[in-house]
Amino acid sequence: MPRAKRLSTAEAADRLGVSERQMRALAKSHWIGKKEGGAWTFTETEIRKLDEERKTHQKRVGFNIM
Repeated sequence: MPRAKRLSTAEAADRLGVSERQMRALAKSHWIGKKEGGAWTFTETEIRKLDEERKTHQKRVGFNIM
């Protein structure tokens, strides 16, 4: 089975509407991502799940957390 395409830090940040710095902080805190060749990469699934969790939290709290 072919490996799923991984997103760069810039691609993942763009999809979530956050900065690359925030994406690297999430990765360093072990939430998501994998370091490959000195750069963080992310799966589509990780980004989709994080986006859903963020939206759920925003609705509950009533403001943007990122």
